[in-house]
Amino acid sequence: MAPTNKQQQQNIEPEEILQAVVVADSFDQQFMPLTADLPRCLLPLCNVPLIEYTLEFLAVADVKEVFIVCCAHSQKIKEYILASQWSEETSPMRVHVIVSRSSMSMGDVLRELDTKSLIKSDFVLVNGDVISNLKLDSVLAAHRERKATDKNTIMTMVLKEGSAYHGARGPHAVFCLEPGTTKCLQYVHLDRADARELHINPEVLDAHKDLMLRNDLIDCGIDICSIEVLALFSENFDYQDIRRDFVRGILESDLFVKSIYGHVIHDEYAVRVRNTQLYDRISLDMMRRWTYPLVPDANALGTPGDLANFTHSRGNIYREKPVFLSRTTSLVGNVVLGRNSAVGQGTVLTNCVVGRDCKIGRNVRLANAYLWDGCSVGDGVVVEHAILARNAAVRDRVTLARGCILGQGVVVGADTAVPPHTRIERPAAGEPSDAELVGADGVGVKSEADDYDEDDDEAEDPVLRAMIHDLGFSADDLRRHLDAVALRQADESDDEDGSDAGSDAEDNAEEIRATINRALAQGHTLDNALLELNTLKFACNLTFKDLRDEVGPCILHHVFVANNRNFKALLERWVGVWAGLVHAHDDQVDLVTSTAAWFAAHAAEKAKYMSTVAMVMYEADVVEEDAFLAWYHSDADNGEPGMPAVKKAMKAFVEWLEEDDEDEEESEEESDDE
Repeated sequence: MAPTNKQQQQNIEPEEILQAVVVADSFDQQFMPLTADLPRCLLPLCNVPLIEYTLEFLAVADVKEVFIVCCAHSQKIKEYILASQWSEETSPMRVHVIVSRSSMSMGDVLRELDTKSLIKSDFVLVNGDVISNLKLDSVLAAHRERKATDKNTIMTMVLKEGSAYHGARGPHAVFCLEPGTTKCLQYVHLDRADARELHINPEVLDAHKDLMLRNDLIDCGIDICSIEVLALFSENFDYQDIRRDFVRGILESDLFVKSIYGHVIHDEYAVRVRNTQLYDRISLDMMRRWTYPLVPDANALGTPGDLANFTHSRGNIYREKPVFLSRTTSLVGNVVLGRNSAVGQGTVLTNCVVGRDCKIGRNVRLANAYLWDGCSVGDGVVVEHAILARNAAVRDRVTLARGCILGQGVVVGADTAVPPHTRIERPAAGEPSDAELVGADGVGVKSEADDYDEDDDEAEDPVLRAMIHDLGFSADDLRRHLDAVALRQADESDDEDGSDAGSDAEDNAEEIRATINRALAQGHTLDNALLELNTLKFACNLTFKDLRDEVGPCILHHVFVANNRNFKALLERWVGVWAGLVHAHDDQVDLVTSTAAWFAAHAAEKAKYMSTVAMVMYEADVVEEDAFLAWYHSDADNGEPGMPAVKKAMKAFVEWLEEDDEDEEESEEESDDE
């Protein structure tokens, strides 16, 4: 007998669609003054608003309904979505904008959603600044499998392998995971990136024989949540941050028996544009096609009728026709040029994104510079690691040092040099511009936005925070700062512990000398020698300077004292050890200084070999000419006995360096004249 209509209706279950929540607000001021008049999710990345990449990521995952929750600049977000392809009838998903003006945190957003009862089942929670080519299918399938075996599962966090000091990590924390299942057993928030103490719940240690403590995971800002997560936020009004408050609170509470898992990815790209340093890195990754298929020439993102139309050529040059280039314009590599942009003769662009309708003058040097739509740059300008917001203008012969950010409509007057890491915004109505900062004909004042929230991880060390998060800082800057902090802490420890600390330092020095002397005597390979030294560095919490101070004299003694011939051959054999301990200009100067001090302390007849050592270091690219010149022209160590003889031995070498430098400058000038 065929089933009746009533029976058929009872057997038909409503189709369960995949929903997503996009949190458009970041609840910080990392991008000020750029976000003074534009929400972060609408900031252009390679000339496309950030939220486009996030929505494309969700569409590929077959999400059918998206709720964008916003607070700041909500009207601009609503207008953008209404005019975008996501409001078209052909859109693969429905996109709704929810305005929550009172929300000040992720917790407020989720409580607001709970009151509206819009979410019907498990959903994807994502920030509006996520760039990812991750296929969510596998993450969703793993989440469903976990729920089938563990009924208490309420969340799966997407985490990516990175490094302890990677700028994309977000709040610094250690994830305590169960091997095999990657169930999160404890979330340990770290007050500082260089924290040295870790407190693990004794109950976790008692209940699990094996644990994985991961300090190298990047929080991708992507979570798969059960609908129960919303209710838990509503029940606990003190939950504000999703990791620091919610995850830690759930895992450490005796009231809740809930399970949270980590899903660790390896090869896929999934990063939040959390700060200006990441803005630079991710832009380069996109131009270098690490984010494929989210690349500039995909030409699938934007508003209907105004989609990008880039072509890709060798060297990762992307042009959106028409663009106007002089014959002598040089596009070195990784360059995006927006529609109707013009670049003058003799201008060099490297690692740059130029928006639409931008005008760049003659003999300009732009490196890691990001010009948004409508910017203008005069002749003879030099810009490095900087962001210029819409309609910003830089007049002739201006220099923007590393890390500068110009807000919308800012004007920097001619012949002005803006200091490093300066953020400039337009003055408020009736407020005068800062002529000392932007020049007599400039428009702008220094942005005083407080980026250092009192709960920031690095609040105790704003320099460390800036090096991890802000545009214009390099890995070398971070390494030097950490070494300096380590030295300062060692000095403080010396003052407190007295002879015990001094004894430890001497023991470490003796161990370094024993390690390198063993390598020298037994003829170890360079790789093995460096491996042993680096192992010792981490085991004893040493710095590269600690290693250089002991390794250098040992090598010099081996070459010039223990042996009496083939000096240069022996130097060339072991110069690679020095190369492994030098990472920046200051390191090079320090190496030359300590080498000169060794020769100054030995017999006068040894001083003549200082130039031999210098030439070997120079030819092996261990020390550059600037470092030699900086040491030679410094008066810091001239009073040491034996130093005049060393500098006399170096005179001819230094003169040769200076003459070679002058020849290069003359050659460049002749080339420019031609």
